[in-house]
This record gives sequence, structure tokens and C-alpha cells, in this order.
Amino acid sequence: VSIHYDFDFDLSNEQNLVTTWERPKDCFIDTNPRKIVIQRNSQICSAVRFAYLSAKPKLHADNVSLIASALNLPLSTVEEVATSMSAMCSVVISSTSSSPNGEVVTLGKLIESNVANKEHTYSRAQKQALRFCTSNLERALGVNPNELKLSHWNRKEWKQFQGPSASLIEGFGTLLDQLARDFVNAGGSLLKEHSITEVHRTSDDVVAETKNDKAKRVVVYTKGKTVVDSDYCISTLPLGVLKQRKVIFRPDLTKEKLDAIDSMGVGLVNKILLVFEHCFWNETASTLSCESLDSETKQFFFINLFKITKKPLLVAVASGSLARHVEEVGDDVLITECVATLRKMYPKSGGIISPISYKISRWGHDQYSCGSHSYLRTSSSPSDYDVLAKPIDDCLFFAGEATNGEFPSSAHGALLSGRREALRIAMYHATRIGIS
Repeated sequence: VSIHYDFDFDLSNEQNLVTTWERPKDCFIDTNPRKIVIQRNSQICSAVRFAYLSAKPKLHADNVSLIASALNLPLSTVEEVATSMSAMCSVVISSTSSSPNGEVVTLGKLIESNVANKEHTYSRAQKQALRFCTSNLERALGVNPNELKLSHWNRKEWKQFQGPSASLIEGFGTLLDQLARDFVNAGGSLLKEHSITEVHRTSDDVVAETKNDKAKRVVVYTKGKTVVDSDYCISTLPLGVLKQRKVIFRPDLTKEKLDAIDSMGVGLVNKILLVFEHCFWNETASTLSCESLDSETKQFFFINLFKITKKPLLVAVASGSLARHVEEVGDDVLITECVATLRKMYPKSGGIISPISYKISRWGHDQYSCGSHSYLRTSSSPSDYDVLAKPIDDCLFFAGEATNGEFPSSAHGALLSGRREALRIAMYHATRIGIS
């Protein structure tokens, strides 16, 4: 399930089925969009591949033979792993959001129930492959599967743009800088380092009663007591900040909106950027991963930035429970853990020294974020996205990834929501001043 969710492996060519070397305990995987190289024993290879294959039933028979031949395994061994993974995929596809007794089913509960029925028959390799799949799923979603409503667990995958994903080599800051320049060039005034404390709004009826056509309908207060008044305000406060009630709205937000804020969940993904003197890993790999059954500790998932920056950079990605661990321990502990994992993955690299510099994100403790992205909990409904996006009194508007039901939990979802609200204000203001 998780492999299909995150990657697109090409298994149509036998050259893509490569076992490079064996290690007794750890599953180490290098991946990129067109190739997968798995370093472990052959059973791990077949198990992990079939986490993807099972989601493509029409390829099943041909690829069972192909993988068995490439790895010199009996057909029965490959089929055994494939059937187990395939069954889980089928259940996910056919399951409804609630059990017959009305209990809300989570993705985690479904996986646990399937594993419980079969785990006693799993080999060590199969258990290790399953652990990789569930860990990868948590990394992709940024939250424990037990907290995800089954009927909407992969909602952000329902609608996608064509073409490959893109990376901003200099970071998302470059996008923000360009938007800011466009805004200022259009005559806008940009206030930096202003922490919002309160947002007051006045309805059209109240403005009319004052008989002051120039009265502003929204007043925003900042921590430094700076006051900004305007006809319209778009709040892009993250869902985590709204949950903490860090900004006071007067009058308060509608009960419908407050209920939606409380019912939705905030996921957590943290990243550790590691800068080394040179590359000791596969420079062409997109991602690097290491999972072990000998430890209950979640392992970091590494993204290779050398491919796009041509600099010796790795990003360790942590989500769910591991992301919370990043929030709770110091920098030295995290760097030591990352280096230890890399040394385990590359025992023949001649010794991996500590990075020459690093940067760690802790979005959960960031007062302006309070988390990474929204998701639908068991108490949530897809309509909550629309509720969060609904304007109040035609002067207070809302944008951000948590207001975009088509593309939630994504950067493009946030960007598109801002355009949506800009258009909404333009149309509303045109009507207000009599322009059709």
C-alpha cells in the first residue's frame, strides 16, 4: 500500500531487479522514479516489490515469474509474499468508512487486523518488509495510520496535476520572495516581523449605521501594538495556530468554523538537513532508507539532494512518532542518531564523519505553525475543508492548505487557495461598487 502511495517503480524490465549485496538484518533501499535497487536478501526484495505490485493486479502473474526468475526464487515464495500484500490492498479499496456496528475504521486498524490474521505465518523477511511499508506510509502521511479515517486517508491523492513533481533548489523561500516582489511592485505594503494578536471585524450593517462610507471593516492588531485597518482581510493562519486560539477574533469565529477547526487533525513532519564534505552514498538515488526488526525505534528516511543541487546534501525526514522525537531531544542527539543510521547503511564507506553543518526543523514547536499540515481524523469530514474556507461577514476570508479540499496538505493547495480568495474578494468588491 505505502510503496504504491509514494513511488512509481518500473518493474517491466529485468535490469531494474538488482540485488547488489546481502546484509543479515537491515533492509536498505535506494529508489528513484525509474529504478529500484534493494540491498538485502532476496526475500526482502520480493516482499517490498510486491507492496507495489499488488496494487497493479494486471501485472501480477507476469511479474511473479519475472521477479522469481531475476532473484532465483521459487514461484511459491514470491507468490506467498505477493498474496499477503495484495489482500491488504484489496481490503483497503473495498472497505467503507465505518464498521457494521458503527465504529469508525482507521487505516491503522485495518492494517493491524489484516496483519494479526497472517503475522504468525510471516518470515522475518516478510515482517521486515511490512515494517518498511507501514513506516513509509507514516512518513508519507505525517501521522500515525491509527489516527487516519480510512475513507479519506489519501484524499490529497484523489486529484493530481499531470507531469512530474518539482523541487525548488533554493527552497520555498524563493517562491515567497517572488510573490512578495510582485505584491510590492503592484503597490502593496509589506510588513515583516509583525505578530498578529487580534482581528476585529464590523459587518456592513454596522458600517452603514455609522454613516461613514470610509469606515474600515477589519482591524488587525499586532504584538507591537501596530494597527492595520482594511476593507478585507485574508487569514492564512495555519490550522495548528487556529487550534491553539493564539489569535483572538472579535466577534468570535462562527461555531461551525470552530467545530471544523477542532475536528480536523494537524500532522507533523520534520526534516534534518545534513551537509557533508563529500558524497559517500549512491549519488543517483532519490531516497535512502533503513529498517530493522531488532529495534522498535523508527528509522530516518533520507532524501538525496545531490541529484538536484550537485552538493553533498542529505535530508533526514521524520514524521509521526519520529517527528515528535525530533521535537523532544537536542540537536546533538539527533545528529548522532542520523550518523549512526548512515554508518549502519554504509559499513564499507570507510567511516562516515559527522556533517560539517546542519539545519533542523521543529514545526510542532514553531509558534507560527504548530504543526505541518492538516489531515482528516476520525471525527472529521471532507466538508470541514469547505467550512474552513467560508468567508465571514464578507470581509474576513480564509486561505491555506487546510481550506483546500481538492489539494489539502500541499504547497500548491495553499497557493491555489490564496488565488481563490483573491478572486473572491475582487468579485465581491466589484459587485459592491456596482461593477458587473
